[in-house]
Amino acid sequence: MKMPLVKAAVVAVFCFLLAGVAKADTTCSSTTSPFVCFAFTNVGADGPGVFDVMMEATITGTSTTFSSFAVNFNGATSVNLESSPSGGGWVFIGNHSNNPGGCNLSSSPTFTFCFQGGSSLAPSTPLDFVFDVTEGSEPTSTHIQAFQGGPLAISNDVGIGPGPTSSVPEPASLSLLGLGLLGLPFLRRRRS
Repeated sequence: MKMPLVKAAVVAVFCFLLAGVAKADTTCSSTTSPFVCFAFTNVGADGPGVFDVMMEATITGTSTTFSSFAVNFNGATSVNLESSPSGGGWVFIGNHSNNPGGCNLSSSPTFTFCFQGGSSLAPSTPLDFVFDVTEGSEPTSTHIQAFQGGPLAISNDVGIGPGPTSSVPEPASLSLLGLGLLGLPFLRRRRS
């Protein structure tokens, strides 16, 4: 009788793990330490044609100051910074690329949106930014530029992952699972 219950418990744990949060797409500046990674996730909408996209920056192997970056959401007509790490003073500078000195104001304006500020980036501690992205449909890809001219430099295309799924099972699903677990002891075959 114990073995079916153990198997049922393993299956139940596996199902709950699969019901977790969807993962964002990620791009990293390198595979050798130190390196910085950026992940992008759709996290909702603020109205017709305005989508919330979260960018999470994390670093491995060292601490550094994160002071500027540029993003290009393919097809976006405007990008506004909805939220950023507190105390960083992050602001939109203009439609310019990123270079070692920050936003490259000498470059001709493009659909790249450059931001400057200053936040401490500690190992494995993410910095989260949320953008209001205005475009015809939910954005699916972007390009990130940051840390230009140094060992952490990145200028990569990256997909934008789907928003989080509910990690709380519906009451009906929990009820069905509970009823199934209650019936397991009765499935035991009797030997003759």
